[in-house]
Amino acid sequence: MDDSYRYYVPLLPAFSLAYIYFINEINTNNYKVIAYLLLIALITLRASDLYTAWNKDINWGALKYQVSGKSVSTGLNSGHIALGKWLNKHANKDSTIVISDAGAIPYFSKLRSIDTWSLCDRSILKFNIRLKNTTDKEVIQKINKEKLDYLLAQKPDYLIQDKGIISGTEYIKEYQLLDDIFTYLPNYKLRVYKRISP
Repeated sequence: MDDSYRYYVPLLPAFSLAYIYFINEINTNNYKVIAYLLLIALITLRASDLYTAWNKDINWGALKYQVSGKSVSTGLNSGHIALGKWLNKHANKDSTIVISDAGAIPYFSKLRSIDTWSLCDRSILKFNIRLKNTTDKEVIQKINKEKLDYLLAQKPDYLIQDKGIISGTEYIKEYQLLDDIFTYLPNYKLRVYKRISP
């Protein structure tokens, strides 16, 4: 639900302006009264809707988890934003990071980022397209291995994950897991691996 709201909420002012223009164009008082009553009803509905989404995510069973807007905001502050600021303070300015959930971390760290969801790397995009177009478990495993090899070949200075980018210690022998853990949600904690080999 939070994904839909990030696109929906910014449109509300535009809808409001269009509606005000519409009311001003009405010449009959009876229609204006109806239009104002409808506007009050819509504002009440939207306010209730946003209040509910902020305090409790109602996703009608569409997702396996429920998270409110307030939880997302708290998680961003304690997880992504805190980690981005930590990297900005502790990492070299020319460092490269690998992440799965881009946004606040690259913004606050100001570091070069490789996003495993393919938002900023064409090679990762190609891997992800191949993954999307197959259901064969062996092929998926092979593509994931190629994707991981590609990521590690970039020699990133930091690998950041909740649980999914790296699996198996043989892949992270050049990295050290740091003690710092940045909690986004109780079951979503960001862990940082720092390169220890040149």
